[in-house]
Amino acid sequence: MRLAPHGPERVGRHIRRIGCAAIVAVLASAAAQAQPRVYISAGGGAQAPGKRVTDRFTHVVNAEDAVTEARYPGKAGGLFDVGGGVRVWRKLWAGVHLTRSKAGGSAQVSSQVPHPLFDDRDRAVSGDAGGVDRTETAVHAQLSWLHERGPWQFRFGGGPSHFRLKQPVITDVNVDETYPYDTATFRDAVTRIERDSAIGFNVGAEVNHMLSRRFGAGVTVRYGRGAVDLNVGGTRAVSFDAGGAQVAAGVRIVF
Repeated sequence: MRLAPHGPERVGRHIRRIGCAAIVAVLASAAAQAQPRVYISAGGGAQAPGKRVTDRFTHVVNAEDAVTEARYPGKAGGLFDVGGGVRVWRKLWAGVHLTRSKAGGSAQVSSQVPHPLFDDRDRAVSGDAGGVDRTETAVHAQLSWLHERGPWQFRFGGGPSHFRLKQPVITDVNVDETYPYDTATFRDAVTRIERDSAIGFNVGAEVNHMLSRRFGAGVTVRYGRGAVDLNVGGTRAVSFDAGGAQVAAGVRIVF
């Protein structure tokens, strides 16, 4: 086989790179035997209630504009947290955690519904709309500093987060009415599931107690925030604050 010009130099560079990578791998393996270089964790907990969101919009009913206001709850939700990280330098670590939380609740809805026979004669209706459960998934990247004291580990850090929100959004209301239609009562709300994402931040700390050289248990406290705008259609968007205060307990494995 003939080598292209400078072929031997290219081959030499590849060999040097492979050799350097092999040396780094050997050193990393040796270091891993001396002290933990990687951790993984999994646990569960809760995410604190978020801010209540009020959305006011217009929609056409009986050839007129109806005005509806929906107030979404800021409920606490269950939390699942899994992640891991690697030692970068001395006490500095880099890690990534995935969290998922879900909070249920009902939205309070009030609406001015136009009369089907007369103009400018709205009927006021109100009620609770269930099934507006909010599901939030987030990826938290973090640089952290680890302090070890005996079997105890204390970690502090922060970094960027990517939040993804799934939220049923109210788009219309259904009412019960009978002739002569001067009054109406709230029946239910029409919803549409919207999804979107946003970049935010996180800061946090954790305390671990190592039960053996490899296994331990601990508690993580984290605060993250990101604003997610759900585009419902046209120029209408509903802004939700994703994240919040989180507390999770679980297991830690280091190796």
